[in-house]
Formats: sequence, structure tokens, C-alpha cells
Amino acid sequence: MEKFLIAEFEAKRQYASIIENPVQLRMEHIHDFFELTLVHSGSCAHHVNGEKISLRTAMMTFIRPSDCHYFDPLTPGFKIINVTIPQPTIQAMFAYLGNGFEPGRLLNAPLPPTVEMAYTDFQAVQNELRQLILYKKLLGHKADAFFHATLLNLITRHFPMALAHNRTNTPVWLQWLVLEMYKKNNYVEGLPAMQRLSGKTNEHLCRSCAKHLGLSPTQVVNDIRLRQAARILVETDEKIIDICGETGFDSLSNFYHLFKKAYGHSPKAFRTLKDPSLICEYTIVDAIFPQTLPTADPPKAIARR
Repeated sequence: MEKFLIAEFEAKRQYASIIENPVQLRMEHIHDFFELTLVHSGSCAHHVNGEKISLRTAMMTFIRPSDCHYFDPLTPGFKIINVTIPQPTIQAMFAYLGNGFEPGRLLNAPLPPTVEMAYTDFQAVQNELRQLILYKKLLGHKADAFFHATLLNLITRHFPMALAHNRTNTPVWLQWLVLEMYKKNNYVEGLPAMQRLSGKTNEHLCRSCAKHLGLSPTQVVNDIRLRQAARILVETDEKIIDICGETGFDSLSNFYHLFKKAYGHSPKAFRTLKDPSLICEYTIVDAIFPQTLPTADPPKAIARR
């Protein structure tokens, strides 16, 4: 088994390369760097970590240094575009994206994550990688910025959080509706905006909120308003009466009552704590977005806005 070293590639400034030599592809190996491999044409069996994964055109794999792998058998004309990524580059990228991106789902999975692209995405990625190869030849070290931008785009676009956490049964229209209600003009207007944007009857909206969120539409609106109010209290010195009106509450006494019920403190007492970590999302966010966002398009009533 061979071991390839990043130093061999950095000396030549090889960010990406086209590999089609069957002898090279069939060589079992590990390396001290990360790779992105995109199947340019043909199909193969990807042997990795003792398992076998079928690959075909438009499939991309995120390969870690610990992955022992090779490609065999290969169809005639099989070709991959390979991106070589130093470990510090990946570490810096994941540090920049933060823990919310959950890099462990890519780094610690038993097998290297693999995705299949739609044809239009495949064409776009091919063009990006061809440009990367060209820029390396033309710009040398100056191409580093282009390499980092391309890499960030590829990872975040094709290995998003939703792949690991798209577990919610909440209808897509309701997910998008709640996202839309986080816009200030909508949560200030309140229930009429929610009913209008849903495109559903009031009865259907109430049943769906109760079933999937455990809340009424009014409670959904108030939860969003209260979260915004809590943030303003912590981050600004605005008067509480102004915050009440700014977040859509018509009654100051009702605002105080709902806020204390949600946060355990009056708005004035909450402000003195100056603790952003107390600004919670409540049940609504966990019910709709278990660490993901809706992947389908929004309903027409929302998309038109």
C-alpha cells in the first residue's frame, strides 16, 4: 500500500488534477491530506475502508487522510477530477464555519461522504475545477485565494448540514411559513400575515401547527415576537414600552405577562442579566428545524414575496 504526501503536491502547486491512468487509480493508498474526487466520466467500484461503493459520473466524494482506498474495476474511459487539500486548510475552513456546520459528520463517518449531483450542478463544478487547474498554471501562488474560495463553495454547497439532519416530518410549506414569519414586517403584523402567507384555511393552519409544533398559530407568532424582544433587551438600551410596540404587541401588560412566562423574568429583570445565552428558540425551532433548513422550494404564496 502506498502513502502519498502533501509535500509532493505542494511543490508543484497542484490544487486539482485529472486522473485517468488505470494503474494509478487501482493503486491502494492512503495520504496525509484530504481529497475531493469528482467522477468526470464512466463508473467504478470504490474500495474504501474495507467496503465497496459504486461510483458513476457526477458523484463527488470527500476523502479523509485515514481513508484507505482505490478504484477497481473501471469502465472504459473512467476519469476523475481530484482536488488535493492540505489538512491545515480543512481545519481552518471548519473553524471558520463553526460548530454549527457539524464537521464531525464529514470527518468521523465510517465511510467518506459521497454525493450525486444534478447534471447542471455537475457541469458547474467541472467548470470551477477546470478554472482551478488553469489558474494554478497561470497565477502560481496567487491562485491560493481562488482555491480557498472554490473549496469553501464545494463543501458548503454539496455537503450541507441538511444531509445529516433532514429528519423533520413537518410539511415544507409550514417550515417555510415559520421562516417567513421571522421577518419583522410579518411577525409585527402577526396572525393575519401568517394566515395569508400560509395559503391554507384557518382550520388547516391551526391543525397543522397543533400537530407538528404543539402550538397554536397565535403561540407561534408570540414565540417569535418574544425571541426578538429578548434580543433587543440584551443588545440595546431601547425603552421597554418601545420594544413592546416594535415587536408587535398591542398591550404592555400582555407583553410583560407572556415574557415572564417564557423567560422566568420580567423584561426589566431580564435586561439586567445581560446574558445572550438566555435567548432561547423554544419548542418551535426544534420541532421544525432539527438542525436543518427546508430543502424544497417555498410555496408559491411565499415565493412571490
